[in-house]
Amino acid sequence: MPLLPLFVDLKGRCCVVVGGGAVAERKVRTLLEAGARVKVISPSLTPSFQRWLQEGLLEYEAHPFREEDVEGAALVVAA
Repeated sequence: MPLLPLFVDLKGRCCVVVGGGAVAERKVRTLLEAGARVKVISPSLTPSFQRWLQEGLLEYEAHPFREEDVEGAALVVAA
């Protein structure tokens, strides 16, 4: 698959990641490093997500994706 280079300042901006597995974990790590406010939507989470949640690094909603989950998001990642 061709890559799409994307240069966006996400510091302090809301980013939604839909998914709670290994791929989502990599995406969230990158978003956190960029200074984004991250909200994860997934029925379940990996241990790394659990740790980030306990550390207050992200928001979490434990349910399948709903259209309203992305309201106000600067970026949405399906993972």
